Amino acid sequence: MQIIAREGKIERVTLSALHHTRHGVRPDLAWVEGIREVYSADRTKSQLQHTCPKWAFSILCHRGLVAGVAAASCPAAEGKRSADFVLSAREMLLSDQTLANRKQDLKRRVFGLQGNPDYRSPNHEIEVLLLLIGVGALQIQSAGKARNGEITFA
Repeated sequence: MQIIAREGKIERVTLSALHHTRHGVRPDLAWVEGIREVYSADRTKSQLQHTCPKWAFSILCHRGLVAGVAAASCPAAEGKRSADFVLSAREMLLSDQTLANRKQDLKRRVFGLQGNPDYRSPNHEIEVLLLLIGVGALQIQSAGKARNGEITFA
């Protein structure tokens, strides 16, 4: 499976956070460092208010799904809505890997249809997930494999 990630700011923040997390910084704090590195000082404060991608990144790290990052590294991510959305998207990818190349379809399945009462506007959770998959950092388990039989999307 090939995933093409554009080099936008959310991708740069994610890669920076991944780097910091792999060097021992707690995922949620690594995300803040990534924001500070990518955004200008006058934009940092407003970007820090957008916590959805931070919790998406943090839960994937916390659950031990990101290569090079220790599990149980960010308990604060548990129970956050964005964490639940990204874990749901990951489960959908386990069932249908082609969704990784159909981002809008994946988003509709995770967040619902715009205009429906249960719709929730996406806030880069899926971009974080797909980028981690695209760079080979996200480990997933095949539904039919044993717990230690991890595979990666690349």
